[in-house]
Amino acid sequence: MLGRPFQIGVNNSPAEFLGKEPMKSWDAHLARARPAGDGISVEVTEGILEHASLNVVDKLKALQKAGVKLAIDRFGTGCSSMARLKEFGVDYLKIDKSLINGATSGGDQRTVAEAAIVMAHMLGLKVIAEGVETVEQRDWLETAGCDYAQGYYFSEPVPSADFGNLLWQGDLPVRPAASHS
Repeated sequence: MLGRPFQIGVNNSPAEFLGKEPMKSWDAHLARARPAGDGISVEVTEGILEHASLNVVDKLKALQKAGVKLAIDRFGTGCSSMARLKEFGVDYLKIDKSLINGATSGGDQRTVAEAAIVMAHMLGLKVIAEGVETVEQRDWLETAGCDYAQGYYFSEPVPSADFGNLLWQGDLPVRPAASHS
């Protein structure tokens, strides 16, 4: 297939975590299938941590027990604390594109994004930047120590059938690093 490991991020509805109903059956399926390594991450918004009842905690733990990595999506748009991220066993912190969009021009957004990267690394978390659209953003994030990035710079969204074909062909859209003269 692809010949190298990759990860699929699944956005999960806050309603599914906040509701009293059990998770959909896919978490039980994952526990049986045990995907290799870090193959799947579930992305939840930071608001989930703000409303973390025992029910929410149990659902997060069930996913982690199934081998799923946990990513906090759209970080920087809410009010969660870095300490709460570690408390819930978060693996990835996704910096919201609103911070990335203004970061290359300097100022507060850049400062907040850089501080989030440093603090996340100090907590042992990997950092993913959302909404990367330009080579300047990509280069700045690399310099700032960001671990991963996603956005239109790398690929526009593709239908699932096309993504499957890309995997089988080993032809995922990846942009080379910029050359610096």
